[in-house]
Amino acid sequence: MYSTCEYASACSRHAPCWLLPRLASLQVWQSPTGHYRTNAHAPPSTTRLKNRFHPSSKLRRVESRCKAQMQESSHVPLGMDAAGWRATLAQLGWHELCNEVSEHAQTELGMQACRRLLPTLGDAEASQGLLTLTAALTAAEQSHGAQIELGSMRSVDAARALQRADQGGQLRTRDLLAILSVVEVAASTCRRVSSLLEKLDGQKAAREVMPLAPFQDLLEVGPDVLSFRKEVLRCLDEDASIRAQASPDVARCRQTVASLRLRAQRALASSGEVSEWNGRFCLALNPADPIPSGSILLGGASGGGLQYHEPPVALRLNNALAAALGELNTAENAVLWRLSEGAQACHTPLAGLLHQLVELDTAVAKERFGWWIDGHVPGLVGLATALELRRLRHPLLVAAHLRGKAQAAKSRRRLAGPRRGSQGVESNLSPPALPIPPAPVPIDVLLPKGVRAVVITGPNTGGKTAALTAAGLSVLSCLAGIPVSTSVPARIPAYSAVLADIGDNQSLGASLSTFSGHLARIQAVRKACTGRELVLLDEVGTGTDPTEGSALGAAVLQTLARGGKGGAALVLATTHHQSLTGLKYEDPVFENASVEIDASTLRPRYQLAWGIPGRSHALAIAERSCLPDAVVGGARATLGKASLTAEGMVAEMERLRREVETARARAGEEERAAADLRRRSAACRASTVARETAAARQAQTSRAGVIDRALAELALVQKDQQAAKAERGRKEAALREAAAIAQERASRAERRAAWRPAVGEEVRVARLGIVARVLAVDAARKKVKLHTRLGRVEARMDELDFVD
Repeated sequence: MYSTCEYASACSRHAPCWLLPRLASLQVWQSPTGHYRTNAHAPPSTTRLKNRFHPSSKLRRVESRCKAQMQESSHVPLGMDAAGWRATLAQLGWHELCNEVSEHAQTELGMQACRRLLPTLGDAEASQGLLTLTAALTAAEQSHGAQIELGSMRSVDAARALQRADQGGQLRTRDLLAILSVVEVAASTCRRVSSLLEKLDGQKAAREVMPLAPFQDLLEVGPDVLSFRKEVLRCLDEDASIRAQASPDVARCRQTVASLRLRAQRALASSGEVSEWNGRFCLALNPADPIPSGSILLGGASGGGLQYHEPPVALRLNNALAAALGELNTAENAVLWRLSEGAQACHTPLAGLLHQLVELDTAVAKERFGWWIDGHVPGLVGLATALELRRLRHPLLVAAHLRGKAQAAKSRRRLAGPRRGSQGVESNLSPPALPIPPAPVPIDVLLPKGVRAVVITGPNTGGKTAALTAAGLSVLSCLAGIPVSTSVPARIPAYSAVLADIGDNQSLGASLSTFSGHLARIQAVRKACTGRELVLLDEVGTGTDPTEGSALGAAVLQTLARGGKGGAALVLATTHHQSLTGLKYEDPVFENASVEIDASTLRPRYQLAWGIPGRSHALAIAERSCLPDAVVGGARATLGKASLTAEGMVAEMERLRREVETARARAGEEERAAADLRRRSAACRASTVARETAAARQAQTSRAGVIDRALAELALVQKDQQAAKAERGRKEAALREAAAIAQERASRAERRAAWRPAVGEEVRVARLGIVARVLAVDAARKKVKLHTRLGRVEARMDELDFVD
């Protein structure tokens, strides 16, 4: 928030003289969307401000320019001018990094915002907010599949249309559709964020994406904007044409135009070929064709062929059609003015939506850039915590490598398959492979606790400057909310800024030599230091006498390492002065590091070795460069015994360090082997116990199975015995029943043999199966007369049986 007097003072430095009286009563406030507003902004009205040079328009432009300057000043370290800060960013490659981030933006304004990214200086809370938002977007897109799609928004067209609407100008149909794209994207993004939060509500993962919750309110489309959207959709088609239902006048005029065009075509159809010339219906005639009487020659083809004549019958219809088209244009302009006034009335919420979407697009671009380079969102820690960058890769080198791989793959796909040679014959020769930049070698920047200055030594082309810029870009990326290319999330102290002196600062125009340029730059760095900065010094103490340069470099490093006003929180410096490596043994806040080189091939390994100084290997390189032995020997003699002894001590330290690293690696391997043996032994014991347990369980199961089978067989035997016993019982009962039946039959046969039917007795007639009463008995004939329900019958005595 800027005060009124600061804002008016800033404006007065750039305003014309006629505007100064108005600045005295200028009031400034910041809107919820982040826009600075003044009382020069009149409330939305239907007044059409067509003159862009109106005083209020000039005031708005002055306000915008002053706002940009104030925002730029908030991103410049205290005590340093903007030009010096821009030079620092250029030395570190910040603008190249921003260009890489912008490649992942989805809108044109998002790309522009990414290219203008500046790290947040001196505000750890703001930087932490940016990192938290990047982490939330990473969780949303990479873990939960909630992609933030903003590509359908026509951001540049929408911004220009809103500016024109705010000035009271008329918007075209495409301008209105561009504004509508902002509303549609805001609504869809708000729904997507709300859906994600609802889906994760109550889960542990909800905490990861909770920083996206404010966008539900920031991207919410208000009722006024919804009404404007509804009106635009009612009046405009997707192809940017005005609908007939936009207004009654448009519908009536279009109907009139269609009717007149049809009448004109019908009126000329019988006279020849009907054509149009500048919107007027006419006849297309060849020079030899007869010309209708009273026709007007409208024009002819450029080749002298067809001529276009307007007959009298079409004159009146064409005039009426021209008048109808004029009325239609007036009606459509009225619709556009009405919609333009609606956009002007909703300018503030629409501009707020556009601003928030561009901010979101910038944040998404940071997140997707981090995913592309396989980076992680760093952790911002206190200044007392040591800088920790594990397996750090230079982001620009990573981007160059990945882009080279993608271009090579694209080229291979494009040129794959048989190709035509120079003689038209197919050739199966594969196209030449495009060179791919090598992948950067990761380095470890792991500072011991309490270290405030690091002196990095080693040969040229060993990667000292690349290590400096990689560390500086990592800190700047953290302050701007950009992921860092490390194997694990980095731990970066909350430095207030990154100040650097990298490269050759000589300037012939300013009469600055290399040494003078370094001194001027170091003085600017010291002036801006407050004890909370990261300072990067490349080739400190160079450009002058080595003895004096090393002494001056030591004094500069000691001053910066003290901290406080004029000091730094951490200094990373590269040098070729071996005497500066002795500062470690005088002050514990110093540490040495060196870039590694392969002693056998003298090729750099692009890795940092901590704790020991590096060697330049100049004599060894000269010897391998085929210089005469006498020259190299003379150089060694000139160096003297003490220098060679120091060189030998460094070599011995390197040898001891390699032996320590080898022993440490061997110990690590042995420890891993022992751990593996312990794991295998534990696995064997567990396997043995499992087998014994399984065998015991199987034996117990087998015993239980034997018992179960025995019991089952016993049950079957008992069941068989019971079945046999039951069968015997049934057979005995059947025998008894058969005996009883036989006995009864024998008894009945005896009774039957002694029985004689008597009159009035009921008997059973076997052949009829009925019971009848005896009416008469004829013993001589052995026949009996019977009375049945069927009537009287006669039967033989042997056919009768008595009834029990």
